Amino acid sequence: MNTPAHSHLGASSADRWMSCPASVKASEGIPDNGSVFAAEGTAAHHLAELVLARFKGMRNVLADPDAAAADYVGNFIHVFEHAGKKLVGMTPDEEPPITFPLAPEPRTFEVTEEMADHVQVYLNYLRIFTHSEDPACVEWDYEIRFSLTHLHPGMFGTGDFRAVAHGLLTIVDLKYGKGVVVGAIDNAQLLYYALGAYEALPAEQKRKVKRIRMAIVQPRTADPVRSWEIDLEDLLLWSNDLIMLAQSTESPNAPFKAGDHCMFCRAKPICETARREALRIAQADFMAEPGTIPDVQEAASMTPETLAKILSEADYLEGWINSVRQYAHERAVAGVEVPGMKLVAKRPMRRWKDPEGAETELAGLIDPWVKKLVSPAQAEKLLGSKRKNLIDGLWHSISSGTVLVPLSDKREPVKAAAADDFAVLLAED
Repeated sequence: MNTPAHSHLGASSADRWMSCPASVKASEGIPDNGSVFAAEGTAAHHLAELVLARFKGMRNVLADPDAAAADYVGNFIHVFEHAGKKLVGMTPDEEPPITFPLAPEPRTFEVTEEMADHVQVYLNYLRIFTHSEDPACVEWDYEIRFSLTHLHPGMFGTGDFRAVAHGLLTIVDLKYGKGVVVGAIDNAQLLYYALGAYEALPAEQKRKVKRIRMAIVQPRTADPVRSWEIDLEDLLLWSNDLIMLAQSTESPNAPFKAGDHCMFCRAKPICETARREALRIAQADFMAEPGTIPDVQEAASMTPETLAKILSEADYLEGWINSVRQYAHERAVAGVEVPGMKLVAKRPMRRWKDPEGAETELAGLIDPWVKKLVSPAQAEKLLGSKRKNLIDGLWHSISSGTVLVPLSDKREPVKAAAADDFAVLLAED
């Protein structure tokens, strides 16, 4: 699969550039090297597309309504990203397709039982459309490429899934990440996708659409499916804001604005507004006076309200610091000298030069293998999806402790007394 280039005014970054129009020009010339997490998400999308192609019977694939993500367990998905080019392909082994460039090496992901199970959550949600017996639900598609360049140059994208039935246009977005729970309500990316999906419809179908449903399926979170519905009229009104803010990105005086939308901005490590916001948070939360740092006694005396304020802003501060570290390392690798810093090799890890030869030599000295009981997850992987229920009565779930999260988290709260019980368990371990 050869995917199109990302738009600098695309849906995935809409929340950022609509909140901070200046970020578009500020990011120009800064390479997007991607991340292993983004590449893993691309691999999960590719797996879903392979199954959807079999649902639909297209792209030289026979229709197979019983297709499942588990059919591909044991294969490998390769994601190549470089200089704005992206290639994705699957092979039965770890060798990438011969059509891939030799360098840089693609990121490779094995389709495990775990990945297949997560992707199947998304596919199961889509079955209400893909396997519908309702004759009115006759139009569904995936990987929908659309263009909004008639609204503003450079606006285009690709939506994950679209279905139309009974005057309701549904768009679904797969989010494979688990670090940040993405909400559906007022989500600029979903609104952008919905507008693109609507504009891509034939005129006859567009006339039938009255309502818009936007759904996120994020399988690796506690609440994997979140959705939001609005009238078509509201979507079209929102498009006016989209156009206005897209135009503002071209202004030499476009405003900068710091916030949660800075998370994946390429300009964050060199952005003065982001730096000032990080310093404001640090000073407001940790410094009694400018230039001072509280001692342990002062930190320990913080009220619950102060702790709540610090925790609510900690992600931004940590994110900014990490982005600066990563950017500085990339510059140093490129040969730029960072005053007061130097580039050194990571601590070396010892490896056998010849594992097979080492095994033969060690066998005459010691037992070279350490044997231990596999975990429940490992046992399920070895048994496969059809037999993993055989061990259901052999395991139970024990939490390793507690973690403090915002009230919006879907998990049930644990009382302080129960938290002490966790501490006892840990001490016994």
